[in-house]
Amino acid sequence: MTNRELNSRLVKNYDNTLIHRTLKSAQTSHRDFYKGMDYLKGIFGERVKRSALIFDGESELHTQQNGVYNFRNFDWKQIN
Repeated sequence: MTNRELNSRLVKNYDNTLIHRTLKSAQTSHRDFYKGMDYLKGIFGERVKRSALIFDGESELHTQQNGVYNFRNFDWKQIN
């Protein structure tokens, strides 16, 4: 186990709408992980159509616009 952490953000622009993904190596979710999502939503408002936190934890929550996913269960074709 190392103290290195993956912290990556991916934002794609499709027809003036944004799709945001935050990648974390952590196994537990923390409120700080959502700050980037909240920040983008504050700036771009309704242009942010979907957001997701992708991490190594077991908890998942999926809605039509947002989600928390274990990286093993995430459909990586969504970000190509």
